[in-house]
Amino acid sequence: MRSLLIICLTLCCLILPSRANGSVMDETTEEQPYPGFPVGEALLFRLKWGVIPVGTARIVSEWTTDTPPTVRIRIHVRSNAFLNRIYRIDDYLETIVNPTNMLSIRFEKHMNEAGKIQRDVTTFDRELGTVNWSNVLKTESRSYNAPRDIRDIIALMYLLRASSFQIGEVNNYVVSGDTGPAAVKIVVKEEQPFKTDRYGPIPALHLRPEVGDDALFLGRVPRDLWISASQPHVLLFLSVDAPVGTIKLILDAIEGVEKWPESPTI
Repeated sequence: MRSLLIICLTLCCLILPSRANGSVMDETTEEQPYPGFPVGEALLFRLKWGVIPVGTARIVSEWTTDTPPTVRIRIHVRSNAFLNRIYRIDDYLETIVNPTNMLSIRFEKHMNEAGKIQRDVTTFDRELGTVNWSNVLKTESRSYNAPRDIRDIIALMYLLRASSFQIGEVNNYVVSGDTGPAAVKIVVKEEQPFKTDRYGPIPALHLRPEVGDDALFLGRVPRDLWISASQPHVLLFLSVDAPVGTIKLILDAIEGVEKWPESPTI
């Protein structure tokens, strides 16, 4: 269950509403470069196990007080009363990135699942070309060499929000795992409308992610990923096959946005 939720959480960072109806404020200023998405949004998702609702996820972004400014992206997922009876979840992930290139500075995970607690921190040394991982609770750490453009998975997905996609193309990336670099391949399959409960049908792209067998993913691969076709891209749906059934991540609402923007712009 842990690996499935991490995949859902990290890939759900392909979420990005445009500033619509004046209801979502982009806090970017002249001193704060536009990172390709409106900083300050809050997005809500539903988690389903087959057809059964099992939890929610909330994702927010904000400017830090660092100089120069950086962006903090936070993800919080919680199980509902149904799942709490068999597997209680209260997970928190956070990344801090450089807004000019979406390169990771620090990535942190706080996992609390079925009473098992995990907390680890990953930092990136661009000058030395190394990634440093540490388990805060067990005083365990390791370092490994990595490409200087390596990102944590959340930073990568936020980078993709302002990317252009062509049907049939294959894009290759490298992300930081707990034990080493992990390859991520994204195949663009097709474009067609995707119907959402709140916003109705939305022009969308069907992507097929393929990830390496790494400690971050544990061999689990998402099967269906739908994002809005227009930039900036918004995650609409994600499913992962598992022995226990199908885990789905579904866009529920963009806080403050009642109507989907007709022509979103960056």
